[in-house]
Amino acid sequence: MELFYLDTSAAAKRYIAESGSLWVKSLLNKASFPLVVSSCLLRVEMITPTSTPDR
Repeated sequence: MELFYLDTSAAAKRYIAESGSLWVKSLLNKASFPLVVSSCLLRVEMITPTSTPDR
């Protein structure tokens, strides 16, 4: 079983185009979806990077 931990910067790559974004998107779109874990604070920590218009 594959297990991946995504911190906030890695999870943000799912929504923001930057270096590493394609890898994260391909990981999350796999047919054999791997187990992805993160901190329970991820939802709160993602507010700033995904809502900043400059990014």
